[in-house]
Amino acid sequence: MITIYKYLVGHMPTSIMLQKGAEIHSVGQDPNSNSLCIWARVDTDQPHEKRQFIVFSTGYAIDSALVPILKFLGTVVTRERLAYHIYEVMRGAAE
Repeated sequence: MITIYKYLVGHMPTSIMLQKGAEIHSVGQDPNSNSLCIWARVDTDQPHEKRQFIVFSTGYAIDSALVPILKFLGTVVTRERLAYHIYEVMRGAAE
């Protein structure tokens, strides 16, 4: 079954078990918990795989060795007017 699920993303590097082939649709702040989240379209019939995400605050130095393996997903500006930039670590890069 194809559906959209919400996943919480922490400020530290976060590993999330998503169904294989899951497509990230958007990033934002959960209105109930104020946590950073990603929303992904998943096929619930697919097996899970571990994917890694990293959140950087505006002005935070990013290690230049990470730059080639990061895929930008989006920026979240919170109600507190803080900006966070969510990236996925590309498969195989962190292993």
